[in-house]
Amino acid sequence: MMPISCVLLAGGKSSRLGRDKQKELVGGVRIADRELSVLNRLSDDIVVVGDTEFRQEELGIKGSTRFVPDIYPGYGSLGGLFSGLSHCRHDWALVVAGDMPFINYGLIGDLRANISNDFDAVVPKFENRMQTTHSLYRKTCLPHIGESLRGKTLRMNSYFPRINLKIVNLDRASSHIVNSFFNINTEEDLKEARYLALVNK
Repeated sequence: MMPISCVLLAGGKSSRLGRDKQKELVGGVRIADRELSVLNRLSDDIVVVGDTEFRQEELGIKGSTRFVPDIYPGYGSLGGLFSGLSHCRHDWALVVAGDMPFINYGLIGDLRANISNDFDAVVPKFENRMQTTHSLYRKTCLPHIGESLRGKTLRMNSYFPRINLKIVNLDRASSHIVNSFFNINTEEDLKEARYLALVNK
């Protein structure tokens, strides 16, 4: 299988939660550590994108994980995608948001099987929504992402019409999918995540 890099988008304080989501505990483990435990099984090249140069110290993550500052601070996930993908050693990268405590190794493997030289990105679609912060991107996307950033068109799918895109339609029939795309924005989301971690031990 083609090697991939992994990019974790790990900005700091959440405007809606009011504090650092990656440091919150779910199932007794920090969200950042839950995600990195999966990513480290997938790749020898892990890149964490932070919103400041001090993000590595704030998260206190050791090992071979590389931290890079966001080239476009304040430009949201699209800026983080550009920053992370720019620093990847491999041509393809799995890019995930830093607030998804239930990313699944099996599901990522299913998505990875769709990697091809015919495509620039592999994006899952679940419940009629493209999961752009849980997708595979190729470095060929970089000039198109850069164009969107320069134009301040910051939607994660803003450049999709300009690339060769593979959409993978998913449904709940796959056991991998349940909760994989769950992300935390609010206090209620965090409570639900902790409950899900408890009942799915």
